[in-house]
Amino acid sequence: YYEGLSKPRQRALERTLNEAVREAMNDETFRKVKRFSYGQHGHDD
Repeated sequence: YYEGLSKPRQRALERTLNEAVREAMNDETFRKVKRFSYGQHGHDD
């Protein structure tokens, strides 16, 4: 996944991804969709 990227670029990409995930986790719509999908499929799907 990260092959071919320099270390600073890998870190920048990871930081960006982590920020995006944090924002999504705080998003009410994301939480509702996540809850709905868990209810549909169960936790070990």
